[in-house]
Amino acid sequence: MICPRCENVGLLISYKNSVEIDYCPECGGIWLDQGELRKIVEQSIEQFSSYKSDVNTVQTSTTNVSEKMSNFLNEFFKV
Repeated sequence: MICPRCENVGLLISYKNSVEIDYCPECGGIWLDQGELRKIVEQSIEQFSSYKSDVNTVQTSTTNVSEKMSNFLNEFFKV
């Protein structure tokens, strides 16, 4: 598949947690097939729930929770 933005660059494929992510190595654009965004959101909610559980059992500052969520999202979309 060709990048819709760059129009002359082929998209690469990455798999993260059973979700196929098409991305452009030139512009960094990400394209998802139908249902893949829902999978990402569901997985993010599950992951966030485990972070929330950590907060309930250990006194963790809001900054640390934000960092954990940010790290999770960065790792998820890391290609």
